[in-house]
Amino acid sequence: MINRLITYLEQFGPIPRSEHSALDQHFKPHHIPKNSHLLHQGEPQKHAGFVIEGLFRCYYIDLEGNEHSKHFVASNEVVMSISAFLNNDPALFNIQALEPSQIL
Repeated sequence: MINRLITYLEQFGPIPRSEHSALDQHFKPHHIPKNSHLLHQGEPQKHAGFVIEGLFRCYYIDLEGNEHSKHFVASNEVVMSISAFLNNDPALFNIQALEPSQIL
């Protein structure tokens, strides 16, 4: 599974072979059941995720309580709130598995 993450990351630049084992130590597989949330609006984003298989919906709830889909994340893509992760801010949206999913 880690090879799929490495292939994805190498789109942005080469990763030395010596760093592959470091990635393997930091990214572990997790099963996410359908309808489960990886992140709730207002929570900190503590981990980055890479979708091995499955589909996620990123959405937010406005002040009137209405849900608005922001985007979807499928296999071989990163799933996270980048700004919340980098800035240690509360997430502005939710991340929900729309089907049983596997992430690193």
